[in-house]
Amino acid sequence: MVTLVNGKGEQVNDFQFLDWEEAENYLMGQREKGERDLYLRGDFVTPATYDGVYFIVVGFADDYSMVIKARHLPCPDEIMSWIESDMKRFGYSDIFEYYVTDEDDVYTGYDTDNIDNLPVFGA
Repeated sequence: MVTLVNGKGEQVNDFQFLDWEEAENYLMGQREKGERDLYLRGDFVTPATYDGVYFIVVGFADDYSMVIKARHLPCPDEIMSWIESDMKRFGYSDIFEYYVTDEDDVYTGYDTDNIDNLPVFGA
């Protein structure tokens, strides 16, 4: 399921999307209309931790994404505050979507050369 949430992570409508692409298209349409402070939160599985840490994929509107590590499930405002310097460096002002993923996805889909040294949000 994909949920449309505000910056505090609160659901802003009374339904969830079953299809990720449909949710992304909906949010793109809302942003084109000038709506801000809306994000997609993926809720696909029961979140699992690895040594007490969640792996959270943070996506941007152009299909670029990164993984952060967190002690608790952060809301969009917390995520953007946490990765503010990275966002500035790559030219982003806002995130688009986020979801918890598993260790296999992280190690097969992302650069993990320095993963053990990454700071942990909430630690």
